[in-house]
Amino acid sequence: MKYKLIVADFDGTITDSRLSISKRLKKAVNDFQKEGGFFTIATGRMTSSILPYAKELNVSNDLISFQGAMISDYKTGEIFKKTTIDSSLAFEISKFLESFGWYYHTYLLDEYLIEQQTEYTKEYNLFTKCHSKEIKNKVSSYIKANNLSPLKFMVIAPSSENFFIYNEILSEFSDFVLVNTSSPKFVEVISKQVNKGIAVDYIAKKLNIERDEIICIGDSGNDISMIKYAGLGVAVANASNEAKEVANFIAPSCYDDGVSYIIEKFGLEKNI
Repeated sequence: MKYKLIVADFDGTITDSRLSISKRLKKAVNDFQKEGGFFTIATGRMTSSILPYAKELNVSNDLISFQGAMISDYKTGEIFKKTTIDSSLAFEISKFLESFGWYYHTYLLDEYLIEQQTEYTKEYNLFTKCHSKEIKNKVSSYIKANNLSPLKFMVIAPSSENFFIYNEILSEFSDFVLVNTSSPKFVEVISKQVNKGIAVDYIAKKLNIERDEIICIGDSGNDISMIKYAGLGVAVANASNEAKEVANFIAPSCYDDGVSYIIEKFGLEKNI
């Protein structure tokens, strides 16, 4: 077996907006793991949000969430690695976001904080099945009062504003955090000490698997680190141009079961 570990992003890579997992993918994952391979998901979602899909696919135990800020055993709940944003820095970031009037989420373990509910909140909760906590006050004040160290921030705004928001946050905090995108509407902020590539490396070392034995599959900016890290870095056909530019191989789109194709072709070494 040439490739022993396959890691795929979820939204826009494994699934499209319908969030359905194909029978073909379930079979491919099952067959690959039966042959001794490991398959898991690396997502920007909260652990609780990706959990039902990880169970449905019966992925290997180690699950990457919050863009690599957390690695956990989704079957037992044990957290292997958790990297948060220091409370004082989190306070400064939240104050900065509030100064622009942007709508944003502050992610803790099983919930995210918001100042007040908006249509963005309703849409996001419906899509991700996440739990929000409405502070009804400035989240920055709540962070400071409770000495909170969040795993992630995320600004949600019209896609036309994404580039401006990204650059404003980056120019202010680039020495301390990683700023990237997972959707045209999302700008996400995590600790600079982590990303999906670092998380995949952690799992690989734990399993005694070399980089050239790893496939990573993604579609957006927050997948670039793991696409570049892997022995075979793959972008699906619907991926952003920046993800495609660093990939070794372009797979069929998420609408055409691209992850299944990669597992079958390179994991199971089928002649397809």
